[in-house]
Amino acid sequence: MTEPHRDNDRYSFSLKIALAALAITLLAIVLTTVVSAGLSFPSIDQGWATLIAGAIGFGAIAFQTDKGFENLRRSAVEQAEANREAREHQAYLQNRLELERELRNKKGLAGTLAAELTVLSGQVTNRLPLLGIQRKVYKDMVGTSKANVADLSHQIAAFEAPIFRQSVGQLALLGPSTAHDVVDIYTTLLTRPSGSTDTLTGEQIAMLFEAWEKIYATWLSDKEIVFKRLMAIVGDSPDPGALVDFRKKRLSKDVSKTVADGEI
Repeated sequence: MTEPHRDNDRYSFSLKIALAALAITLLAIVLTTVVSAGLSFPSIDQGWATLIAGAIGFGAIAFQTDKGFENLRRSAVEQAEANREAREHQAYLQNRLELERELRNKKGLAGTLAAELTVLSGQVTNRLPLLGIQRKVYKDMVGTSKANVADLSHQIAAFEAPIFRQSVGQLALLGPSTAHDVVDIYTTLLTRPSGSTDTLTGEQIAMLFEAWEKIYATWLSDKEIVFKRLMAIVGDSPDPGALVDFRKKRLSKDVSKTVADGEI
């Protein structure tokens, strides 16, 4: 039983006891007076009859008053229950609105990141042939002691990802697994090689360009998995699973192919 109900029960019980005690006291006064006066009920005069009738009337009024208070208490309890249900319903609606707002934000974030990855994918695809040309140029420098090129970071163009950079604080909306894959795929793309190439030969630099060609080719494959995961949040496709699982399967296939080709 709740605390308000216990208070109402105690109040009702106390009121009934008080009314019963008052009625018994009045009745005792009447009977004592009648006995002490040596009166019999047939010989009671008008005054005593009025007193007795008043006592009976008071009892009736007390009974009606008790009923009135009981109805009032019941009404108060019902109103309190209605207020509680109204508060719970309001809290439910508020919580539902918050969940719907969070879902909209989650879908919006996933959609914009997926769009940016599509743009970046096109940029990577377009730059791969240029990396191949640069690799060939430096590879043809075999025999020279030094390539005499600028810092390697100037040889590989940078990528920009403004949506990702502005949305880092909201990535938790995507869930830990998808958020991890998003950070992973963007980190790979936004990382640029740096350092002096003064001591490297053309052939060595060509090997670096070849490595970045492989990195970007692998990135395109990984990007497809992350893109599908983002679109699964938007609602257009099923979630293919975590990127790490996809990489394990790819590595297993590469090892199997290497063994089949007799390279191991």
